[in-house]
Amino acid sequence: MIGAGRLASDADGDPLSYSVFYSPDGSNWAPVGATITQTQLAVNAAELAGSSNACIRVLASDDVNMTADESDSPFTTRRKPPQAFILSPEGDVAMSPSTVLWLQGYAYNLEEEC
Repeated sequence: MIGAGRLASDADGDPLSYSVFYSPDGSNWAPVGATITQTQLAVNAAELAGSSNACIRVLASDDVNMTADESDSPFTTRRKPPQAFILSPEGDVAMSPSTVLWLQGYAYNLEEEC
C-alpha cells in the first residue's frame, strides 16, 4: 500500500488528484496509478520490476497547479523471472505426427520494462 506520509493540501480548498510512478533505478519511471483522489493506493508488488534502489514519485494536482514528491530513500522490491505464455493452440489438440504445429506466444521481463 502506498500512502501519503505527508498529506497534500490545496490553499483554496480545491480537490486534488494524484498520479503515482514507480522507478527501479530513480531514472526510468512507470505509471502505477493515475487520476487518483484517495491518499492511498494498493499496488501489487508482483507487477513491479525488482530492484534494490526502487523509488516512488507522486504528482498532486488541483487541475491548475502541480507539485511532486519522491521517496525519501530507496527501497527494495524482489526480483522477478521472465514470464512466457503459449496463446495458441488453446487446450488439448490432437494431431498426426506429420502435421506442422504452429504456436503463438509471448514473453516479457519486468526487469527490463522501464
